[in-house]
Amino acid sequence: MVSGQDEYTPSVDEVREAYIVGVDPEVTARYRAEFDRMIERVRREAAAEALEGAAHDFDGIYNVKPYPGDRLRKHAAAIREADTNKEGTK
Repeated sequence: MVSGQDEYTPSVDEVREAYIVGVDPEVTARYRAEFDRMIERVRREAAAEALEGAAHDFDGIYNVKPYPGDRLRKHAAAIREADTNKEGTK
């Protein structure tokens, strides 16, 4: 069994290129753009999760109202809402 440190992890560029292998050259740009949108969505979700985690940590440290983490939660919600609004326009 291979340990986590020895496992190969492809870069985003490598996965993007593998995603479009065999695709008709006329739609290659569309597939690349589709892949890039998916990656950006994953990154935004990771950012929202990080903000919520930080908000939770701040609330545990500073037990005052309004909770310092509330602003971070609002940012996380705004990220998710922007993604939801984009989905609704398709």
